[in-house]
Amino acid sequence: MKVRWILLLAGMITIAATAGVPVPKRELRRILVVPVNLTDTALVQRIVSFAQANCPAEIAVTDPLPFSGSEAREALASVLKRLRRDGMRDAVTVLLGWPCDTAWHGFYDPEVEAGVVNLPALSAGVGGDREKYCRRIERQVMRIIGMFLGLSPCPNPRCVMHPYHTLHELDDMGRNFCPPCVGRLERAVSSMGYATRNVGHAVTVP
Repeated sequence: MKVRWILLLAGMITIAATAGVPVPKRELRRILVVPVNLTDTALVQRIVSFAQANCPAEIAVTDPLPFSGSEAREALASVLKRLRRDGMRDAVTVLLGWPCDTAWHGFYDPEVEAGVVNLPALSAGVGGDREKYCRRIERQVMRIIGMFLGLSPCPNPRCVMHPYHTLHELDDMGRNFCPPCVGRLERAVSSMGYATRNVGHAVTVP
């Protein structure tokens, strides 16, 4: 009798599958870019478009979020609490526009799979050179994306994953990944559960 029940159950599963019953799928992850205290929509769109064009993972941008504090890690914690309250697994890159209490250009926290790009620190010494400013932000965003996907520091001085210590060194770096790093990224996207590149779209955060 027990064998009959097992066979019957197997038959029901087969019938359900052939009848078009949807089978739950594991939700693929994305990389979310989150502007915080940043209203320059043209800047955000440029940064997101560059990342979308040069990363094999799907990248989306949220609506801008406010933050009233001055500590970068508190800003990140606030964003994660808001975005991940429903179990969202996406990696998060915060574009922090509000002056904060750190001189770091950006940082990545592997424990929460999230990072922050400190825009005020990257604006130092640019004067009215918006192009230099935007390129600095693009480099930092791409570096954090590389860290999301498991890249280590790269010895190629033109690769965006190359270590640097000063803004001058950052300005001399490439904005993109070298060919070996691109290969590692493409392998990591599927193995780490990320959706592949798609047309960028806005994600509305309530």
